[in-house]
Amino acid sequence: MTQQISPQIYNIPAGQPFARTIIRALLDDYTGAPDALSAALVLLPTRRACRGFQEIFLQETGGRPLLLPKIQPIGDIDEQDLSLSLAGTEALDEILALPPAISPLRRRILLAKTIHAMGDFTSGFDQALSLADALAAFLEQIIIEQCDFSALATIVPEEFAGHWQITLDFLGILGAAWPAILAEEGVIDGADRRNRLMHILAHHWQTTRPQTRIIAAGSTGSMPATAELLRVIAHLPHGCVILPGLDQTMDSQSWSAITPSHPQYGLKQLLGHIGAKKDQVQIWRKIADTENNATARIQLASEMMRPSETAREWTRLYSATTSKNNLHNALQGLSLIETANQREEAAMIALSFRQILETGHATATLITPDRKLARRVSGFCKRWGIEVDDSAGQSLRAAPLGTYLLLLCEAAIAGARPAALLALLKHKLSAAGLEKNAYYRHLYALERHLLRGLKPQAGWEGLRARFESLTADPDHRPGPPPHILEFVKGLETILQPFFDLMHGGKTVKFITFLRAHLQVAEALACTHITTGAARLWQGEAGEAATLFLSELAQQADSFDDLDGAAYLRIINQLLGDVPVRPKYGTHPRLSILGQLEARLIDADFLILGGLNEGSWPPDPGHDPWMSRPMRARFGLPDQERAVGLAAHDFVQGFCNRRVLLTRAKTVDGAATVPARWLQRLDTVLQSAGLRTSALHDHALRHWYAALDDHGQTTPTERPKPCPPAARRPQRLSVTRIETLMKDPYAIYASHILGLRALEPVEKPLEAKEKGNLVHDVMERFIRHYPDTIPPDARDILRGFAQDHIAGLHEDESTWSFWWPRFHRLADWFLTQEAQWRKEHRARPLALEAKGVHTLQTANGASLTLSGIADRIDLLADGRCAIIDYKTSSAFSAAKMASGDTPQLTLEGIMLEAGAFADSNVAAGKTAGVLAYWSLTGGSQAGKVTALPSSRQSDLPEILERTQAGLERLIDTFADPATPYICLPRTQAAPRFNDYAHLERISEWAALEDDDGETEAA
Repeated sequence: MTQQISPQIYNIPAGQPFARTIIRALLDDYTGAPDALSAALVLLPTRRACRGFQEIFLQETGGRPLLLPKIQPIGDIDEQDLSLSLAGTEALDEILALPPAISPLRRRILLAKTIHAMGDFTSGFDQALSLADALAAFLEQIIIEQCDFSALATIVPEEFAGHWQITLDFLGILGAAWPAILAEEGVIDGADRRNRLMHILAHHWQTTRPQTRIIAAGSTGSMPATAELLRVIAHLPHGCVILPGLDQTMDSQSWSAITPSHPQYGLKQLLGHIGAKKDQVQIWRKIADTENNATARIQLASEMMRPSETAREWTRLYSATTSKNNLHNALQGLSLIETANQREEAAMIALSFRQILETGHATATLITPDRKLARRVSGFCKRWGIEVDDSAGQSLRAAPLGTYLLLLCEAAIAGARPAALLALLKHKLSAAGLEKNAYYRHLYALERHLLRGLKPQAGWEGLRARFESLTADPDHRPGPPPHILEFVKGLETILQPFFDLMHGGKTVKFITFLRAHLQVAEALACTHITTGAARLWQGEAGEAATLFLSELAQQADSFDDLDGAAYLRIINQLLGDVPVRPKYGTHPRLSILGQLEARLIDADFLILGGLNEGSWPPDPGHDPWMSRPMRARFGLPDQERAVGLAAHDFVQGFCNRRVLLTRAKTVDGAATVPARWLQRLDTVLQSAGLRTSALHDHALRHWYAALDDHGQTTPTERPKPCPPAARRPQRLSVTRIETLMKDPYAIYASHILGLRALEPVEKPLEAKEKGNLVHDVMERFIRHYPDTIPPDARDILRGFAQDHIAGLHEDESTWSFWWPRFHRLADWFLTQEAQWRKEHRARPLALEAKGVHTLQTANGASLTLSGIADRIDLLADGRCAIIDYKTSSAFSAAKMASGDTPQLTLEGIMLEAGAFADSNVAAGKTAGVLAYWSLTGGSQAGKVTALPSSRQSDLPEILERTQAGLERLIDTFADPATPYICLPRTQAAPRFNDYAHLERISEWAALEDDDGETEAA
């Protein structure tokens, strides 16, 4: 009969360097026989904890050679080491008889296929993959908790809603089908295999009673199989269990009242399973910190976490002077930062990291479950060239390699549309077989000339067609360079086979897509000296992608035939779950860890970040598979258990010597609620007459305020460039004269600096395009029907419009919202045209008439005017009318007469000077009417604004006054001392301004407004 041994259970209080404390005791125990240490076995919660344990061994021994004990994760036991230790035993035979674990990817695909095959599931396979993740997590929980699927039939009584029965019917089917699928595959779930391994090991140790030293440290026994193994270890002759942060000061009433959300709940459950009481737990040796501050912090944490049944003790606890002194000691080294948003929170954490690096050899760790906060902190640290070790890394989808692979698919699906194609070609991995500088030179030319502006005709032919049209257009200068065509041809050779496969809409095998995808990825990534494979599959991301894609290729037969869009959705879903973690190059003294990774890791300075409800602690949420009563009847743990584990992690960090607590009051624009532990801390402090504001780190806040403070800034003065006379423009169009009057700086930027605003990629239809359409349609109509208006004129106008749209390669549906306006303006135009011809007996003389006229002032300055008159008609009295079509109604006869909008009056001057002689308008003609025909198609479909009007009848006088004003303007800007200032009259600013950012209007306008000199723009 085996002698029963009292359980050997120890505790290392919260705030102690857990791993370092254990290691110091072990080194002390084996001082005389260091070789014997290698026979010991240490079981820790995670692989990261094992790596940290090994590093601390080296630190504590000063790096001298030492045979370490076997260090293994308790939840992921190394089977090779286990097989060696169990050689020649029945336990080894049992292990060898275990089926292998199914790979996570294979399990995910098989579960997704099972979901997708259900009759009422109508979504795509990518959605099935997403559901498979949630279902796999639920199945794993059932396996971990060792529940039986057969119990599902008994947990939905009549009082529950009917949809729960539907859900459980599905789970019941899965409970029968999934084991059959695994049996057919010859595998078992990874969680099931882990459970079986631990049961075999526990049974073997319980039977054989090994004489080697076995230490299980840091585990809370949250999984039943783990708890059973810990129970066996605790009763072994040389075994012991070391608990992390058991609160041995808690009174019995509070101990009895704790719930699953309490940090001590897991340890209480574990002690009960082992068969031990709290007072049987011993304090581990070599406790490093016995100062009052540490004890006081532990007591503060214990009070914060009191169950509600005993929370009334807060009011008396800190009433005595001694207790207040303890509270003062507890707050030493503890600080709190509450920021306006998460950006500020991340910046202050990064500043804390920077401060640590300025202080000796101290280490600092940020612990947070908020991955967005972790990424922000990493980004801020890069500001100072600091690479921080983030345990979570990033997903392959977010890594440059992942985005490159996805951009290839998106460009293919889009059929080489400019936006998608440009995003792909601008990726740093794209090279198309060229030297880097040559590649970007070609790409810049392609973007500038062919990909910007309105969307070209689909495919590569559309790019070639745009090239031909631009080359043939004499007004497009500079023209596109010829090498663009060779570049387009090279891209087409590389990309088109994959584009055809993805864009064709045909269904093929998954492996066909995958092979073509990887082939085109390597081909496009080639440079003139390096293969695409060498560039893509290197580094952490390349290695992670290689392993993932290799396994995916092995599982390709599991997918049904699919089209390109489905392939993109699936590959996007899968890449998001592949982690990429840096192997080297990060800072040795700084780290960012999640809650699980941070267990047993000690640092000189801890930052507990993201302390908001829903983040830390996590939101228990709603279980889509079972309600809370159903979970309880089925045997699954309360969802609040996750809150209890998070609370335990918080307390472990909170009790460190130096701790910074951080939270953001808003995240993504939404207000947040402080973590319940911060609220409890505030309540405890209030009971002692204090507030959490006493913990605020004001120095850190001041540093943040100074981080981007560049001192006092003085707004810039209004720009006043004065180029030499030789550089000043000698030729302007009549429309640019108005610009010269209202914003001379725009003329300086465009004509002297040569700056032009680039059109956006896939530019949406704007007023310019609608104006071009109206001009084209009206010109064609007048050209075809100069004498009579046909009965079907409305249909003819619509046909001309459709022809124009077809030439733009735009889908007519994109214009559909504008067609009602076009019909109204067309009706107005036909009515106005008929009335115009009848009243004035006018006939078209010239359409799109081009004219050039040079003005010479009395002071010897000159300027060449150019212009294109939309339409010049001959009136019955021999004079001419100049008509300009507009698609807006912002014109008035008063501004025309005053010279504020001088386009038509300048064209009138040019007409009388014979500038349009080459356009069939003979010299000697005079202007009789100058008119804007505004065709808006709105509630007022059209309007005529003309000179002479009822208020200004003397057109020759207006033209004379306009010419005199123009000559004064020419003389003014011929003077090299005249600056090209911006917005000389801010109240008369131009409607459109491409150079507002260069003019820095907001700066100088504010300065001038402060000085009271002028009205702010």
